[in-house]
Amino acid sequence: MSEQWAQAVLEGDQSQRRNTLQYQFTKASEHQAYTKLRIYRTSSHMDGHSHIQETPSGTQGEATSQESSSAPVLSEEGYETATVGYTVYWDWVGRDGVNLPGGKAQVMVYLEKRDDGWTVVGAVPTIFEES
Repeated sequence: MSEQWAQAVLEGDQSQRRNTLQYQFTKASEHQAYTKLRIYRTSSHMDGHSHIQETPSGTQGEATSQESSSAPVLSEEGYETATVGYTVYWDWVGRDGVNLPGGKAQVMVYLEKRDDGWTVVGAVPTIFEES
């Protein structure tokens, strides 16, 4: 899975996303702005082990465990894998009092369970929108 993810990132066309963000960074720098983030876990059954309600990160009762009868999904290297989705919203807060619109991104985080616990092996934005 790690090799596949790395190859997909190398082959993927991220120029449009990069150009859009570059414009935001340029405008934000004119106001010495920083980002104000809101992050939510998305509802999913992607990893076959849990169902997550969309709630702000860090709040209690975020995850509702629900065991699945399906067998764990294994990577080519034999590690158990999971995929977790996040929705990230941001706005720009200018230090000069000027606030700028930000955007929204859906990010898929790919995990592998190794001897020392779960390890992030990749993250790919799947949706990107400006506010």
